[in-house]
Amino acid sequence: MHRKDYEQNVLAVRKQLYLYALRLTRDAERADDLLQDTILRILTNACNYDDRNSFISWALVVMRNIFLNNERSASNRSRTLIIGYDDADDTYFADAVADSESNYYGNELQALIDKLPTEFSQLLHRRIEGYKYEEIATELGLPVGTVKSQLFLAKKRFKMLLEQK
Repeated sequence: MHRKDYEQNVLAVRKQLYLYALRLTRDAERADDLLQDTILRILTNACNYDDRNSFISWALVVMRNIFLNNERSASNRSRTLIIGYDDADDTYFADAVADSESNYYGNELQALIDKLPTEFSQLLHRRIEGYKYEEIATELGLPVGTVKSQLFLAKKRFKMLLEQK
């Protein structure tokens, strides 16, 4: 994608990003800051965008990562641990979040994840809650590589269920 087209995509999704920032922060000033941080990160990391994926989904994942990292930093300062979410490959989860007219994750998405085999649903739930691969591996007593491969398979199965819906 050419730089000009990429910048046009950023401008086209600005309003959606701001609305999502408001939902995350519940504060207009913090939402503005989050939007600015997100746009800066999106523009400086244009080379990381895979144009086979939805641009808005990718942008929402970037925003969510920034938000959670900021929350984690603030929590660490107050000695409360919030685990961050930093996997930009989870774009289909962001697609569900992008639909601001529904509470898709709260209801239907949860039901779809629960239809998966227990080992897959456990991994997906932890990943969505923000656990890093290493943290999941430690908690479940598995090698990190196993967690990554099992999550890949779980996401693949979940995506198939989501497409059947």
